[in-house]
Amino acid sequence: MTREVTRPGFERARVPRRAYSRLRRACALIGALGVAWTTTASAASGASASAAASADVGGAAEVPSDEWIAGYATATLMREFEIVPSAVVADAGHLRVTLDALPATIEIDTLVRGLLGLPGVESVEIFLAGSGDSEGDASEARPVASGADADGAKPSPEPTRDLRPQFLPGSKLFAPLIADPRWPRFALSATWYLDDPELGLAGDASFGVDLPLVRFPTASRGDFELGIAGGVFSVFDFQSESFDLINSDFVGGLFGSYRYGDVSATLRFHHQSSHLGDEYLLRDPVERINLSFEVLDLLLSYDFRPWLRVYGGGGLIVHREPSLDRGLLEAGTEIESPKAWLGGWLRPFVALDLQFRQESG
Repeated sequence: MTREVTRPGFERARVPRRAYSRLRRACALIGALGVAWTTTASAASGASASAAASADVGGAAEVPSDEWIAGYATATLMREFEIVPSAVVADAGHLRVTLDALPATIEIDTLVRGLLGLPGVESVEIFLAGSGDSEGDASEARPVASGADADGAKPSPEPTRDLRPQFLPGSKLFAPLIADPRWPRFALSATWYLDDPELGLAGDASFGVDLPLVRFPTASRGDFELGIAGGVFSVFDFQSESFDLINSDFVGGLFGSYRYGDVSATLRFHHQSSHLGDEYLLRDPVERINLSFEVLDLLLSYDFRPWLRVYGGGGLIVHREPSLDRGLLEAGTEIESPKAWLGGWLRPFVALDLQFRQESG
């Protein structure tokens, strides 16, 4: 079994758990041999000196340095939880972790328990980074969870989570669909129409965004968020003399998303209106139709692996002009390469999006 580790500017790497366990056992064996050698050398100078040296070595082994604890905690966050912390500071057994954003797929109490299980860690505080320095000054970082080991026995902590609404969160609970051609985003693409009597090679330009406005964390049942989405989707005829605009669809609406672990969902209500291009109307006179409708749909998604996602859902056209059949279905999958190039800027993927619509009327 492996874990993926991601750090900005670096590629994802797979860390075999078996190899990691063997490496820890090897380090422990080397440390034990060093202790035994030191104790033997000390015995040659007298029993009292040997006892003192053994006590010193044993104490050093039981209490790791602050730098060692901070490094171990950083590696654990990246390897086990796939989180790159803004800052990690250890001070006499107290661990302070500052994050740029709260993890959407990991419960905060699980994160605290994992850090309390590290050698030398007696208490943990997790802060959400503010506008201060990278060390996460208490005046600039907001505490979101804490846990303490009072007896040295690593009890299960009862961390607290900030349940206040978060305005304009920096992430999305429901990740955008890569292959959906009508997902609001900034994109350019080319399409070749095989059996269309009017279009051959066409260009597609889309401009849009789905923006979460407010997020509502819960104690243990995932997070909710509300937002707005809008975009313009245009088609151009690349085989015409002036790249004629064929059509533009304008979409805008509201959405609510939810995530709990690897499961996420989004409920959307949006309006769409379509408008033919002037050049297209001049060259091919057609009967004008005012095409406008509103759609209510629901999508569910499950992340089987960090690199494998499957989703599906459906919806209804709740209001339309002219009369259109109401039903629509959508399903798809996404596979991302665990390896990236060009410092993380290039990552291959394979995505499939299938849509079934009854808009023919």
